[in-house]
Amino acid sequence: MELINILELNYTMRYSEAVINIDLLDELEPLLAVNAAETGIEGAEFSINKLVYIRAASLEGYVGFTVRDDEGTCVGYSGFAVSDHLYFPQYKVAQQDTLYLREDCRRGAVGIRLIKYSEKILKGKYEVNLILQNSTPKRDLSNLFKRLGYSESDRVFIKEL
Repeated sequence: MELINILELNYTMRYSEAVINIDLLDELEPLLAVNAAETGIEGAEFSINKLVYIRAASLEGYVGFTVRDDEGTCVGYSGFAVSDHLYFPQYKVAQQDTLYLREDCRRGAVGIRLIKYSEKILKGKYEVNLILQNSTPKRDLSNLFKRLGYSESDRVFIKEL
């Protein structure tokens, strides 16, 4: 766990790898519901499939990270599906599932630090060497990702059948 003192906000943020379990998913559910409302599929019903998350995490196929304030309240979360690349064997890939910060924590460097902390653990512990980050038109983070060294690769289109 890394402790970062955010002077302008006058509290300390704690960044850590999360143990994916029912308790954590219950704690994250309100944050993820807001994230889904802000960036998700219009009109789709939000419901976390908790057993899928736990199963994937138990196989090291899903890794999550939290950021907590000085009271221990979770104010942000990032999660990644981790796997070997299907046809470029030199890459182990982390595909962002979620990147969310509570609205009052979006100013300053909390989000940047969460991204960098996630990258550090993914590279060091899970030997990831390619990270795919998502940015939606509703909350465009493309300039932030570019400042952090990411380049645009693909555009994703969605069609409900």
